[in-house]
Amino acid sequence: MKRLERDHTKARKRADQLQKEKDQSRTEMNKAVSLKSKLETLCRELQKENKRIKDESKKLAQTEQAKREELSNKFEGIIFEIKSRMEEENDSASRKTTLEADELFKAKFKSFVEQYEMRELHFYSLLRTKELEVQYNYARYEQQRKQAEAEASRAKALNSQVSTFSQTEAELRSQLNIYVEKFKQTL
Repeated sequence: MKRLERDHTKARKRADQLQKEKDQSRTEMNKAVSLKSKLETLCRELQKENKRIKDESKKLAQTEQAKREELSNKFEGIIFEIKSRMEEENDSASRKTTLEADELFKAKFKSFVEQYEMRELHFYSLLRTKELEVQYNYARYEQQRKQAEAEASRAKALNSQVSTFSQTEAELRSQLNIYVEKFKQTL
């Protein structure tokens, strides 16, 4: 009978242990399923983001290509215009007007350069003035800082002196009180 009870107890423990392992396995499987679901969702989101980035890159490349083509067309137009003007200039009748236009251009350019140089000089003088103001303000700051340090040092010395005088006064009052007490006792 005891043997059957022992076997029954062992079987029960074994069954309980197997039930725990089963529950633990089921929990782990649920976690794995949940993790798999999250990973799949994340994968789908990453694929959408990747597609969006590819589309944006393609649009950007197309935009850049269009801009390049536009610039190329403008450049070709400018080159064509320059060539046609050069051909016009080769005509002897238009040479005189071209020379006049060149002289006018030179005069305007010279005026522009002079204005630029004047602005540069003005800017340089303003810059120099500002530098001098900064130096002056820094010197004033240093002077005021030194004055403040001297005043602080003087105040510290005066505080020390006042403290010493107060201590001496207290000692002298104490001595005076002692002398008064002695004087009263002698009377």
